[in-house]
Amino acid sequence: MTAHSNELRRSLGVRDVALLTIGATIGSGIFFVPGKVINSAGGSLLLSHAAWILGGVMALSGALTFAELGARRPDAGGMYVYIRDAFGRAPAFLFGWVILLAIGGGTVATLAVAFGDTAQRLFALGPVASKALAVGAIVLLTLLNLGSARATAFLQGLTGAAKGGVLLTLAVIIAISASHLSGAAQPGAAAALPVVASSVPGFSAIVASLVAVLWAYEGWQTITYCSGEMLDPGYVMPRGFVLGVIGLVVIYVTVNAACAYGLGASGLSVSKQPVADALAAVGHENLASFVRVFVAFSILGAAHASLFTDSRVIYAMALDGLFFAAFAKVSDKARIPQRAVLAIAACAVVLALFNAFDALLSLVVVASWFFVALAGAAIFVFRRREPEANGLFRVPGYPVVPAIFVLSSGGVVVSSWFTGPPTARYGLIVMILGWAVFSIWTRSRSSHG
Repeated sequence: MTAHSNELRRSLGVRDVALLTIGATIGSGIFFVPGKVINSAGGSLLLSHAAWILGGVMALSGALTFAELGARRPDAGGMYVYIRDAFGRAPAFLFGWVILLAIGGGTVATLAVAFGDTAQRLFALGPVASKALAVGAIVLLTLLNLGSARATAFLQGLTGAAKGGVLLTLAVIIAISASHLSGAAQPGAAAALPVVASSVPGFSAIVASLVAVLWAYEGWQTITYCSGEMLDPGYVMPRGFVLGVIGLVVIYVTVNAACAYGLGASGLSVSKQPVADALAAVGHENLASFVRVFVAFSILGAAHASLFTDSRVIYAMALDGLFFAAFAKVSDKARIPQRAVLAIAACAVVLALFNAFDALLSLVVVASWFFVALAGAAIFVFRRREPEANGLFRVPGYPVVPAIFVLSSGGVVVSSWFTGPPTARYGLIVMILGWAVFSIWTRSRSSHG
């Protein structure tokens, strides 16, 4: 039983959850990876668009699945709780272990490194300065996360609305301007649109393009970790969560299509910052400069949200006795698990110092989506054990929708293990090491009574 002194304060409503979902997910991905996606797809615009749409389908089917899971288990920790109650304490411990050492710390580190790299390009900084900025960003965001959950949610609401609104506005500007250039028969990047790959991409290319897309979508599932701070999780969770993910899919598919239209396949494939480059290509250099600065703002917002959400998993583990009890403590005034926030931040600093953006990206995506698939599979266990769920949200299209989500998520992980870069395997290696740690931990706890 959770002690009253360690309870979180419930203060998040539907709008908070929807905007937190958008703010937590939109970071560096949509600004950097569209070029990586089309390159991985062998230069095929058709496959590139398909990858973004498939990623959206996976995210939406997952949101519907997790909405029911969240209504059934409205506790802090989200996915951790689903895995624990469906499959036991051992896999739940492994999830928390990987959150700390790979997914949580890795996500914050990836975003911080991307922030440092962005500043390096903007101001012609050296690599040491770039790393220093990455670490400094983590420290700043940690301090911001030591306030109340309500204040964090309010900040995320502002940044989420700003990021979504700005991206959609820029996509419309790109599309209209490119259309005018094309209609006037002027030589613009939009003329390159028909360029496609000369050969059909292989299976490994398809997997690689989807892994890159999933990094852009990475983060929506972490909102489940905050269920313990939602006002009425059974009502707030499904509505806010699904609305947020639908908004994400619309934003991402629209922005990618606009970039492809503005730059064409050949231009998109060589672009390092497609949104900015597309604006420049259609005659909006001033807006392109704005986007290059806005990227840094977006990255910091996503990293801020990641620290907020991932720390709740460490808190939930500690409540269960699967992590040090000190990390279950919440601050007297703000009612947040400050020590858990500091634990995620410390791991993020270490990863940011020793890894580059591409290495961290593969690490986070593969490790994260293994447990996303496992948590999604919990719905089949709960439906069998608890067939009666009167008044609770139930995922439409069951069992097809959850099955699509679980199988596609698991397929990406398995394929990445065999065909992905070496860093794609690091997350699973960390998980395997976690089995040994769990065994030692449980033996130690049992020997002490």
